[in-house]
Amino acid sequence: SCGIRDKWAPHFTILTCLSFAHSAIEAPTNEDGMRPVPAGSSNEMCFCTVNPGACQDFQDGQWQQLARRRFFTEKGVAPLCVSASLGEAPEGSCCIECTSLAGTQLGKIQMDCQKTMEDLEKEIQEKIPMKETGVAWKIVLPDGACVSEHLRYRSIGSIFNLH
Repeated sequence: SCGIRDKWAPHFTILTCLSFAHSAIEAPTNEDGMRPVPAGSSNEMCFCTVNPGACQDFQDGQWQQLARRRFFTEKGVAPLCVSASLGEAPEGSCCIECTSLAGTQLGKIQMDCQKTMEDLEKEIQEKIPMKETGVAWKIVLPDGACVSEHLRYRSIGSIFNLH
């Protein structure tokens, strides 16, 4: 039996399907063969080449370039660098500058320093235009970190040290 198509059964969980996909993505190859799914287990699944033409994308690291291009610009999330300052804003507020990775200014947003990062994300989605092919912005902080769940509910002032 081949891959997940012929081996699938109702007892398979979504985790098994994700493990199969993860194994295929982590070690792409155009060679047929059996591999453990998940890695390190005794359960082996076939990774045969059903579509040899599709393997063209997985040779010589091309899949990484393709994945990055699709993730960041073509069909998904684009990085948006944000920085904050108190300079031009009225008291209690701050000015958020939004730029591309290349440093091109895409917009400025003025917000109360007590508002949360979640509030800023909503403002960005509304006020900073997205490319036609993009879906959402991925906010990148000045230290290079992306906004995580635990930062979403903290105040903008505390995240950018504006006190």
